[in-house]
Amino acid sequence: MKTKIIFIILFAAVSIFAYAEESLNGIIKVMVDNIKVENSRCITIPGDKGVLRIYMESKNISPHSIEYLVIDYNGNQTSFQAGSNFLITQDDKLVFGKHKDRVYAKINDNTYKEQLKIKHNNFLYDYTSNNIKITVDDNKFTAEEVLYDRSSEKFVVYSNGMAVKQIEVGAE
Repeated sequence: MKTKIIFIILFAAVSIFAYAEESLNGIIKVMVDNIKVENSRCITIPGDKGVLRIYMESKNISPHSIEYLVIDYNGNQTSFQAGSNFLITQDDKLVFGKHKDRVYAKINDNTYKEQLKIKHNNFLYDYTSNNIKITVDDNKFTAEEVLYDRSSEKFVVYSNGMAVKQIEVGAE
């Protein structure tokens, strides 16, 4: 009987983490699929050891967009209105994406990583060689991979593709 209960608990835990991983992969797929050649534009920022590319959905960019983005790449700042949907890649690997109410950030395993900081609304994502330091007002935490959902006002922190904790931060 105890074995069955333990097995059921383990199965439920694995199912929850598998669902979280599956839904994260689905969200990333939607972000990437939403930016297409016919509806996007690209900004390229060269670096000594890598290239940063920002893909924006051009049909959702307006002069009154509230999605303001500041990127500091190796000490050079670039700021612009990004619209509702955009992706940022470093050396063609997704490091940051936004689709509607969700924001995704992930570290790449590069030992030669260049300095990258992204300020999106009230949040600062500071990329280091092994994690992202996320600052939200006075709240700070680190993660390898994180998904923010504006509707729930929570960050879900992932490690090795598995959800490990949630952090509630309040409205943007």
